[in-house]
Amino acid sequence: MNSEADKQQLMRSLPRLRDQEGFKGVSVTEDYTQAERETIRKWREEAKNKTQQDPDFIWKVRGNPKKRMMFKKFPKQPPASIN
Repeated sequence: MNSEADKQQLMRSLPRLRDQEGFKGVSVTEDYTQAERETIRKWREEAKNKTQQDPDFIWKVRGNPKKRMMFKKFPKQPPASIN
């Protein structure tokens, strides 16, 4: 891409490809810089630590470093009983 604006225009037009024959099942997402990848890795490690400290919940990272990241907790599902 020649500019950030060109990239954003392309990313906004991607949903229109969903209906086009030949593009079904194709997925396009933004790439992250090395620094952003490191940030994501640190957040995931922190979520893993939170999960280990609180056995009743699973902590996950939501969002992305370009906009906003946050932790979200989900209740652990009890094992399904087999009858």
